[in-house]
Amino acid sequence: MSTGGQDDINIVTREETQEAREARLADQRSRDQRSLCDEPVEARQARLAFMRIRNRRSLLVVSEEARQARLAAQRSHNQRSLLQEPAEAREARPAAQHSQRQISSLQESSEAMENRLAGRRQKNIAAARGAFWVRAGFRYSPADDFSNHLDVTLGKMDRECRFCQAK
Repeated sequence: MSTGGQDDINIVTREETQEAREARLADQRSRDQRSLCDEPVEARQARLAFMRIRNRRSLLVVSEEARQARLAAQRSHNQRSLLQEPAEAREARPAAQHSQRQISSLQESSEAMENRLAGRRQKNIAAARGAFWVRAGFRYSPADDFSNHLDVTLGKMDRECRFCQAK
């Protein structure tokens, strides 16, 4: 009776010769070929679809790994360039940027500044209007008069409502 110990397992390892390897692979190819010939069309299509999906996934993994490697290389390059930059230049950079902004603002005419600020105000107003409509369906109240809102235009209906037959 066996005790279930490690002496029960006999593992045989051997070196495979080149001729034996080629014969084994040829035999495997012929078995694979026979099984593929006997494969039904539906099974073949399912197998090929699975292989396409697996290939796409592996390509995504490879491209994501390449992207991560590229980003890591770029980060290390940026860190090296910052370390190689003299401390005086690093400290002088914010002051130089500030003075450049001051010079460009002085060169800007009052009319150009007015146009720039007016454009910024218009963007802020448009953003505020757009923010009103975000998730507005969850805040709907029949008491609200939407006809007073700038984004709403109420006029004559050109179609009949398919739910309430309003015209």
